[in-house]
Amino acid sequence: MPDGRSFGYHGQHRRLHHPRPQLPGWSTQPVEGGGLVLHRFETIEGADPPFGMATVTVTTFSPANTADAASNTLQILRPHESDWHRTRSEEVRICGTPAHLTAGTTANSHHDYLEFAYPVGDKFYPIQITTQTPITNVPRYRSDLDTILSGVRISG
Repeated sequence: MPDGRSFGYHGQHRRLHHPRPQLPGWSTQPVEGGGLVLHRFETIEGADPPFGMATVTVTTFSPANTADAASNTLQILRPHESDWHRTRSEEVRICGTPAHLTAGTTANSHHDYLEFAYPVGDKFYPIQITTQTPITNVPRYRSDLDTILSGVRISG
């Protein structure tokens, strides 16, 4: 987990922060355009498969004029119900901003989608934080992923 690393919202003076202290074993890589990828990979002796991995991606999309329009953008980007099985869907809050957390599985992997429309001036930025973990690795990384998803903070 990053130790205070953050990313900007398309030149706006807002930052998304991740929980502290740094979670062991996680690496962080900024993505061109303002995103961020957190990744954990490890060899697990005697396991099948012999490795464990989990990925978290943070993406900010182009701003919309309304919160509803920003939310619609996020719904379009999420996989269609025919491509995965939803196991969780709930409304949450991030720094007072309404957000939606959806989780589900495909044939081989588990996914979480934490999505919200963050207001900056007269625009709303669609923000999507996704996790992807092979189903066999979910028990190993669930605690870290919950810490990441529940620890998101925004500052100006």
